[in-house]
Amino acid sequence: MSFIRAFFAVPLPEEVKNKITDVSKRLKTLCPTLSLTSSNNLHITLLFLGSVKEKIIKRIINDISPYRFLHQLNIRNIGYFGSQLNPRVVWIGCSPEENLVKLNAFLSLEVKKLGAIPDDKEFHPHTTIARIKGQIVQESFSKFISESSMLNLGEVAINKFILYKSDLTSQGPIHTILKEYNSA
Repeated sequence: MSFIRAFFAVPLPEEVKNKITDVSKRLKTLCPTLSLTSSNNLHITLLFLGSVKEKIIKRIINDISPYRFLHQLNIRNIGYFGSQLNPRVVWIGCSPEENLVKLNAFLSLEVKKLGAIPDDKEFHPHTTIARIKGQIVQESFSKFISESSMLNLGEVAINKFILYKSDLTSQGPIHTILKEYNSA
């Protein structure tokens, strides 16, 4: 039996990816132990499915119904997951979140009907820009986060989301599009 590691996400335009990469590089100069997310892998995660049986992935590809979700998002704010003393993931958020929260709920319900068991953590729309490996200089990191808290990288039109396959490699994940869903 074959499994596929998969997730749904909103792709980001190149100009936003470039701005995020600039922010990431500035942070990396202060915290060299960061592992930056490749520009090719920057996206707003909607729903992480984890490892799913290939036959269920095929059902998801064929059976997820259209969803109306055209809206604008501001790519803004910077934060982290983990504690202040032990941050693990650095992210950039977006607003308004309500439409993405509704899309997350819709996708979660749909994939459950098809036999998948999605991640049930509280949904927080974001794009991961770095993972923290090892020790960081806490003062430099905290200062950067504080100074960048009102970061605003611009507004983007959201008119599609994608089901990705994610293969983990020693050089980082490789994301492959399984299906693109355009707004209904």
